[in-house]
Amino acid sequence: MVLDVGADHGFCALYLSENGHKVYASEVKQGPFEILKTNLKKYGSNRHIEPLLMDGLDKLPPNVDTVLILGMGGKTIFDILKRAENKLSQLTDIIIEPQSDFKKPISYLLKQHFFNIDGCYIYEKHYYPILRFTKGETDNISKYAIEFGPVPYNKRDPLLYQYLKEKQNMIDSLPENIRLLYENEAKKLRLIIHDFETVDR
Repeated sequence: MVLDVGADHGFCALYLSENGHKVYASEVKQGPFEILKTNLKKYGSNRHIEPLLMDGLDKLPPNVDTVLILGMGGKTIFDILKRAENKLSQLTDIIIEPQSDFKKPISYLLKQHFFNIDGCYIYEKHYYPILRFTKGETDNISKYAIEFGPVPYNKRDPLLYQYLKEKQNMIDSLPENIRLLYENEAKKLRLIIHDFETVDR
């Protein structure tokens, strides 16, 4: 059973249901919850989707084994997971889409004995990863893989490369007195980009 946390208008839940999954779709506030219920009733009346009014994973149904937390800041995702730490053992898969502070939820899930089994970067006005974690251990993960997502980093995801290049170009275009404040970040980006450009050569 899947739980879509912060399901918004319910389109992801509807898609999952269309593909044979039984789904809970949750919202934390009454207004968005009413919109969610209306959409599910309009488009998915004959599907296996149950709307829930709840905060994060605070009332995690006992039959849920997969959780989606999409379209939120990394700190928010981290807070949701951390607050429900004693419930994570119930889960086999966690899919996240942090739109900022990528490292915070990634490093937390790795420490909680979930490993990144799949993932890629997407672009919708901004770059961010969508990452699937499943139970298990992974050894020798580099600090940059933790920062940007082990699978996209190790597979040299082209959109991640584009994201890194744009960050580097942005720093390079700053006036010198401001650019000096970002010198450590610039050095890190140059190292990662060089690694991406020289792999398998």
